[in-house]
Amino acid sequence: MWAYKFLRKDTRLQVPTYKTFLKQNHDLLKLWYEEEQEPLEERVNFLLRCFRFGIYVLLIYIFVYTLIDPQDDYYSNECNKRVDCYTGCNMGYFPELECTQVENIRFKYNGIRFDSFYMYKRPNITKGQAGLDQYNSCKAYISNNAFYPFIPFLKRQAKLHTCFSYCINGDDDAIIGETRQYCTDLPINQRDQIICLFPSDQCEKTKLQSEVDIADGIFSLAPGIAILAAIVVTPIQFIFEFLCIILAKLRIKSIDNTWQNCRVLLFQVFIILFFVAILVISIAFISVTISAGRPELMFPTMALAVILDQCKSIGILTLLYIIIVRRFGFLQSNEGEYLTPALLETPKQEVWIPKLKVFCLKMLESTGFETLSMVLISFYTIFILFWLTMADIFSIDEQILSKIDTAFLTMFFTEIILKSFASNFMYLVDVFNAFDAAIVLISEVLNIIGIIAKGLGVLRLIRVVVITIRKITGNTSKLRHQSKNINPVESVMKILQSIIDLREISQSIKKEAKWAIEIIESNKLYELNFDMASEEKNMDVEAKAWLNITTEAANDTTQWFERDLDDFLKEIHRENDEQDPNKLEEEEERIKQILNVQPRMWNNALKMMDDFDKWDFDIFKYHENLGEATILHFGFKLFQIYGLLEKFSIADNNFFNLLTQIKNSFYENNTYHNTLRAIEVTRNFHYFVKHGELMNHLSDLNIMAAYLSCLMHDLGHPGVNNTYLIATKHPKSIRYNDKSVLENHHCAMTFKLLLDPQNDIFELLSEAQYWNVRQIIIKMILATDISHHFDQIMAFRGRLSTKKFPEETNEDKQLILNMVLYASDHANPCKNSIQYFRWMAAEMEEYYQQGDIEKKLNYTVTPYFDRTTCNPFVYQKGYISVIVEPLYLTLLDFLPAQCKQDTWTKGLEENKALIEQKIEETKNLVNVSMSTHELVQD
Repeated sequence: MWAYKFLRKDTRLQVPTYKTFLKQNHDLLKLWYEEEQEPLEERVNFLLRCFRFGIYVLLIYIFVYTLIDPQDDYYSNECNKRVDCYTGCNMGYFPELECTQVENIRFKYNGIRFDSFYMYKRPNITKGQAGLDQYNSCKAYISNNAFYPFIPFLKRQAKLHTCFSYCINGDDDAIIGETRQYCTDLPINQRDQIICLFPSDQCEKTKLQSEVDIADGIFSLAPGIAILAAIVVTPIQFIFEFLCIILAKLRIKSIDNTWQNCRVLLFQVFIILFFVAILVISIAFISVTISAGRPELMFPTMALAVILDQCKSIGILTLLYIIIVRRFGFLQSNEGEYLTPALLETPKQEVWIPKLKVFCLKMLESTGFETLSMVLISFYTIFILFWLTMADIFSIDEQILSKIDTAFLTMFFTEIILKSFASNFMYLVDVFNAFDAAIVLISEVLNIIGIIAKGLGVLRLIRVVVITIRKITGNTSKLRHQSKNINPVESVMKILQSIIDLREISQSIKKEAKWAIEIIESNKLYELNFDMASEEKNMDVEAKAWLNITTEAANDTTQWFERDLDDFLKEIHRENDEQDPNKLEEEEERIKQILNVQPRMWNNALKMMDDFDKWDFDIFKYHENLGEATILHFGFKLFQIYGLLEKFSIADNNFFNLLTQIKNSFYENNTYHNTLRAIEVTRNFHYFVKHGELMNHLSDLNIMAAYLSCLMHDLGHPGVNNTYLIATKHPKSIRYNDKSVLENHHCAMTFKLLLDPQNDIFELLSEAQYWNVRQIIIKMILATDISHHFDQIMAFRGRLSTKKFPEETNEDKQLILNMVLYASDHANPCKNSIQYFRWMAAEMEEYYQQGDIEKKLNYTVTPYFDRTTCNPFVYQKGYISVIVEPLYLTLLDFLPAQCKQDTWTKGLEENKALIEQKIEETKNLVNVSMSTHELVQD
């Protein structure tokens, strides 16, 4: 690939990134990755890539075979003469058993000791014995003994002999340690007898002086041959690769140009013949190896040569990248310049690999798989303990134990491979996981090659203990976490820098982007920067400066623009809220096409949407029906209900990408703070908007900002709270100065997604609208910090007591939005008991997992986070009385009576009574933490 591009003038100066260069040129990476940077018609599909890689491997095998130069075919043919002689002897004397072993004859011939022969007498034709010709042939083999090849480093002749004379007649001068009698001392009828080797006697096999035996000769390696093969095959591979690229690029441009078309055809025939020749030669060599050779030497040496070849390729390609592609650093990567938008937008054709990863991820994270894994670990623990302590007492064969151990290790090794594959190999970044994989791999290899290392049993026992502790504490490395490891600040910086690098962007925007980078780099992101309002323009410079320093409104960008636009937008389309049925049906069909949801799932979702506005809408059933598509369906339906896609000209593709990124940004292994929880909170907010008549006070822009805040208010939640992050001096805590750490993190993650050009749903908003939305989202998310609980309630009560609330001000709108989101986030005890206890089970388990981690790190366990001492019902009682009741009492004073009936009377009051009942039932139990898993069934 690199040579072809270098030789062409139009691609000579194209400089891909090092990662892309390896993907394009390294054999294994070319096999695995689709050729995304090539035009669709020139891409090689996966099957052909496998075939191409297979040819590489076969080429290496041909060179390994040639360099070893095995004589096994010749050896086998010579040793087959033993079979012919033994068969002729038995047939000639049948039914008499004359071909029996000869006693007391042994000698050393050309370095080989012989001590096992059978007597082959000359057939007596007068007695009707047949087989004289075969006897004479076998006797003639004696004359070949002196001419068999000598193996210098073994200091002996190749063991290919078939027969010797029965007595000493002077034709075998090389024999040492003679035990035969002289022919002159024997009767005449015995002098013409011969002695032959049994067919079962070991035949010579090709052996190299440099080969290394492994596991008592079960496997052998020739490292020198492997290294030489990996080097010698390089130019042939290069030529073959170059021919393949040319073949992929060749196209018949015109049917009128016969000669050119014939050349293309001839070239294709040549390549096919080249393929066929390699296949035929390889099959011939492999068949000889399997039938008469030493596969235990050939195949391991070939495997070593392939590994060395791939390692060699990385080194060579690195040098080529530095010297030829980068011209010793003179050229910089310009991948973004030569890749056309059409090429970048070409969809991947091979989607089975991502789908397979998702399938593996779901399987590995399922409860059933975790249970099976723990069962296997438990049995393996018992097995290892038995092997280490009691196997000798019961005199159990080590080989049997080794086979059982191999079976367990194979299952564990398969699990590690699947986890590594599902997490893009980030699973192995974790030190414990890498240690675990190393123990399993070493143990598996040693078992396969036949080395029973009992001492490794101790290491395996340590492995079992580590895994058990990590599974119990919940401190396992989540695969979804490991599949992404991106610093939000770095991502934002890269986005801003990419804006600066774009030629199409105006200088004013580039200047603002540079200013944003300077602010982030100088750590002034959260410092005040207040531009004076119009009525303060007459103030002197010193007064303005002090006001900028001291006011909390300094960073309020809503003061930068006139607000009449937002008020105008609030009235747009409101009189036409009742949508045209035909238009609604068209919208439904359009969303159905976008989401590509199965008809059954779509129809079930449509039926469930009849209850969408009700307080007790079953979000769990909704999720069970739609699965991974839940957030997509929810987001599109919600924005359709309020007409936000049309009002703000939001592109379907951008909104789809945004919802997908929101889903991917949640750690789905979190039992509580996950995508489903975000959907539940957003749906609760929708209920309050509909039944709380909040549309009378909010604009469409407010509504859009609010729902984005709801969906993303827990974005990237790590499953632990602010207290833990501060106590452990976590980088996020340091970054945000221990103030609303998670909430600030959620804000940063939110705008990381919203500012991504692929997710940009604000592209047609005015600058004023964007800054207004940004302020609303930031303030709403920061207001979810529970440490501001009483401040928020008191502020809302204070405004509610003025009788003028709410006024048409940004402050009052923001106060409503903050309060409703906060209430939506703490709505669990106000749901029906089934949903409440299901959410409580998930919430408590996440808290217990944090408590387990705190114990392991020797930190003080957060109150009620210790699964061994906490009564979850007591915790919920306190949570309701301190958090939920004051919150809802305040908010419901502002909302219509219907909201109080649904949330307080039918929800909170009934659940309070149920909690008291549960406390009474469990007050005498030592540990009731696990009962949260059974709550759904109550």
